[in-house]
Amino acid sequence: MSGSALVAHRSDGSRFWAVPGPVLVGVGEGAGSLDRGLYIAAGVYAMDISSSGCKTVTLAHGPTTDICEWID
Repeated sequence: MSGSALVAHRSDGSRFWAVPGPVLVGVGEGAGSLDRGLYIAAGVYAMDISSSGCKTVTLAHGPTTDICEWID
């Protein structure tokens, strides 16, 4: 699996990603707009990562699959 991303690094330590997936996204407990998990985002999406590491994922088109659910 491979993908590309355009990443903007902000002066406050936050980042903005614009991504045509697939790409792997890990989200910690209470640290984002998705539940805790490891996701394959196979569509087109944007991700804001705050300076504290909180991830807000906005999917424009396509699936997001939590691969941790495959293991359970």
